[in-house]
Amino acid sequence: MSDPDRYAKIFQELCQSVKDQKVVDPTELKIKKCNFYNFNELMTLNAAIIREERNAGNLIYYNVSTGGALLSIASILCCLLFNATPYYCMMDYATQTVPDNPEILSFPQYKIQHPDKDLIQFLAKIDQTINSRQSKTLSKAECLEILEDLQPGKNFNERTSSKYNILKYGYLDKLQVENLISVENRPRGKVRLTPAGEFAVQLFSSFFGI
Repeated sequence: MSDPDRYAKIFQELCQSVKDQKVVDPTELKIKKCNFYNFNELMTLNAAIIREERNAGNLIYYNVSTGGALLSIASILCCLLFNATPYYCMMDYATQTVPDNPEILSFPQYKIQHPDKDLIQFLAKIDQTINSRQSKTLSKAECLEILEDLQPGKNFNERTSSKYNILKYGYLDKLQVENLISVENRPRGKVRLTPAGEFAVQLFSSFFGI
């Protein structure tokens, strides 16, 4: 952006207004920053906010009527993914103001399923291993080593075929169905993260606190 502080003055005025009107306790007002025009960053930050507030035992409501289209879309998607509640505050367009008792529009309660934490931990470890070297692929043997490292207390069957069945049906197949990885179609086929998989690592690692 050519002017990263374009809305700084407006933002400061809004924060002060929230404090002056005692909308929230000033000590509980938290300010989070990210690139407003980067959808991945907006999603990841929202996921982290939901995790933090849920861990604090708070109910989570999202006002999606302000902040621009990208923020609204990211907020609604995160609410559907992570079980928060979005709402829309109706504006009086004749006066361009929000009434003292505005009409609040709610959204249907619908949940988008996301991968389990153990799958994301496995995916994140693949991403970490790939990024530590030049090759962008892993062998299935390397994936099995990752799986065993993530579950040190689990008693894997000593038979190699049984280990690979756990890897294939419990992890690789599930991630491939979700288009988070690609696996070469041959017995020793290499494993690679897809662009969707790279985004999933970023988003869900933020939500799960990995």
